[in-house]
Amino acid sequence: MAEGLDRDIELLEIHEVSAWRQQLGAAAAGLFTAGPIGLIASLIAFRKLEGNWLPWALIGVLAAPPLAYGQLRGVAALQRLGAGGDEQAALDLAAAQLISESDRIAPSAKAPATAPSATHWMAAIFSVIPATPPRW
Repeated sequence: MAEGLDRDIELLEIHEVSAWRQQLGAAAAGLFTAGPIGLIASLIAFRKLEGNWLPWALIGVLAAPPLAYGQLRGVAALQRLGAGGDEQAALDLAAAQLISESDRIAPSAKAPATAPSATHWMAAIFSVIPATPPRW
């Protein structure tokens, strides 16, 4: 009886090693086709598909190009930021700093205790509109 149990344990260990090798192969394929995010996505998909290679490959063929493109764009953006960024990013940063500076300097206005009534809004609108239409 002990031999049968040892044999079952040995077969289970062989099966686990085989499963790890397959997962490692799937992760390597994901890394080489779609980068680091592809590695993670490939490994998760392979585990969810319980080791079925065909659906995993079909999903990978569809998912790899957008993942690789997105990562390429992300790396390019990070490189631009590291190299000083582009002009628009510098202008956006300067504008944000000016806005925060003006908010800090400006006195805070207190909100009215009650909301303006509809007649107040109508009076404000009609005070802007001229009484007589312009003549063309």
